[in-house]
Amino acid sequence: MRKVLIAILFLSSWFYCSAQIRVKSNTFVSKLHSPGNGTYAITIGHTIYLNCDANEFFIDTPWMIHEFNHVRQWERFGTMGFISRYIFFSILKGYKKNPFELQLKQKYK
Repeated sequence: MRKVLIAILFLSSWFYCSAQIRVKSNTFVSKLHSPGNGTYAITIGHTIYLNCDANEFFIDTPWMIHEFNHVRQWERFGTMGFISRYIFFSILKGYKKNPFELQLKQKYK
């Protein structure tokens, strides 16, 4: 288990997360989530589960910010609030059009 203390404050206020975030590499959880080849992650609370080595994650800044923002979403909505909304929108609109994913993709274009 790798614990990382995150306190990132970018020039604009669009991202701020001050929490202890765990990053776990090569996990079974993320491999269940992975649709195929490539690198994937799933964020559950303050833990980011990777299907690759943590070094691949930490050198990919946009991906890292994306997952840190999922942690922020969990903090904002709480466990049940986030899970229920995320599942609802995934069923209604699909993964690629889920507002929780679109919000993050639009921020980092």
